[in-house]
Amino acid sequence: MRIENLGKDILRLVKYSLSTLPGTGVDMLVLWLFSHYVLNGYWGEYILSPIISFECAVLVNFTLAYFFVWRDRVTAFSAKSFFKHYLGYNLASTGTFLIKMCFLMLFERLFGWDVLICNLLALCFAGFMNFLLNERVVFGNGKLSRKHRFKNKPGDEGAPQGTFDPEVAEMEQEVKNLPAVPLEGISDGTEVAREVNNP
Repeated sequence: MRIENLGKDILRLVKYSLSTLPGTGVDMLVLWLFSHYVLNGYWGEYILSPIISFECAVLVNFTLAYFFVWRDRVTAFSAKSFFKHYLGYNLASTGTFLIKMCFLMLFERLFGWDVLICNLLALCFAGFMNFLLNERVVFGNGKLSRKHRFKNKPGDEGAPQGTFDPEVAEMEQEVKNLPAVPLEGISDGTEVAREVNNP
């Protein structure tokens, strides 16, 4: 079971890494435009330009994460759900953005590299942290409603795509297969299934 879950995590990490490529491209493009043609000086080139490019990249990355990487964790696709997840995604990305900025300025101070190179390297460090936050918090399994996880099955009318959990279904079936144990004191012979706890 752990090996299977590890395989799913690795697959999702690969999908996440691929989905961030367009956002990285947007980040680098906007950063290049603003740092070379719009804003000047250290603050304009190394502070304000990365902030602007970051926000543009967040919107692109979240859209792909919502509809592609973690779509199986979304219980219902709606405008409310989209913006609710976007808020959490943006907060997580802001935290990792601060990490990225620290690495960016560190590389610039230590090596004096161009801002584009410093930004690209800093993205590698912050990207993995962002994946963990989205996997465990923003799109965590706990966000799925109990109704969808325990009631809906593939093919059920109104069941959101990807909310069926085979492990939960297996446990439900095991409970249904428990032997019926007659309760003492019921004269009409009614049998009620109950779990017998062994000491």
